Amino acid sequence: MHPIQDTVDRLKNEGFDVGISQNLDQAWKIFKINGFAFIGFTIIAFLVASMGQMIPFIGILVSSIVLSPLLNVGYALVADRINKGEANVPFEGFFQGFQHARQLIPQAAIIFGVYMVIFIPFGIWIWTSGLFEFFSEVMLDPTKVEDLEEPPLTMVWFILGMMPFLLYIGLIFMFAPYFVVFHQCDFMEGLKFSFQIINKRFWAFFGAILLLIFAFLFVTGLFVFLAVKLGVIFAVIGFLAVMALILIFSPFAQIFIYTWFENIVGTKKEGESDQIESHLVN
Repeated sequence: MHPIQDTVDRLKNEGFDVGISQNLDQAWKIFKINGFAFIGFTIIAFLVASMGQMIPFIGILVSSIVLSPLLNVGYALVADRINKGEANVPFEGFFQGFQHARQLIPQAAIIFGVYMVIFIPFGIWIWTSGLFEFFSEVMLDPTKVEDLEEPPLTMVWFILGMMPFLLYIGLIFMFAPYFVVFHQCDFMEGLKFSFQIINKRFWAFFGAILLLIFAFLFVTGLFVFLAVKLGVIFAVIGFLAVMALILIFSPFAQIFIYTWFENIVGTKKEGESDQIESHLVN
């Protein structure tokens, strides 16, 4: 049995506080200490993941299963060091997720596979709905778009039907990489422990994430609205403001999730390393 199992069992039995305001405050304090490094890494991670997607045939797999998981966990690794008092974390600290590739890659592959299983029935539904035929005709002759029948509503139902499943999977395995990098769990243990903890208070986690997303969309929408109303110069300023907001929100959201994990489960404590090494040997 992995030594972290006792902690997971206690959290399942006794419950825990999701602590939204506390974690938001803690995440912001961590971000402020090294904000430019977090933003710089966000730009690099985006470019690397985008380049990975350009690989013919396997681009999506490379980006989703290899690059994104190894890069995304870098936010938590650096945030943890800052949270423990190390203010000047070297930039290469963001890339230490690659040291855990043996566990993070198969873990990401399983999550990706679950997404694909969910997608298959909806994909078949869309294929048989006539949506592809509609867009094919539009692409062949855009001038005749008015003569075509209205597109089927399948896409709307597709999005509405898939979103609950996709959100559930995204949330339920949210802590899985952190169990790997902070507690040296294998990929299956990480998935299991993440499921057990988040499932305990799923709706609290869901509400907090939804609140964070709505806050981001509201502020972004406000910038866009003001830019449209106030003219070209303000449109440029608004565009730059939205880009800056995205560059701040993306790493902040990752740090926020880390603070959740730290305050609920905790990262590796002193004296735990020997137990973990024994677990891995056995």
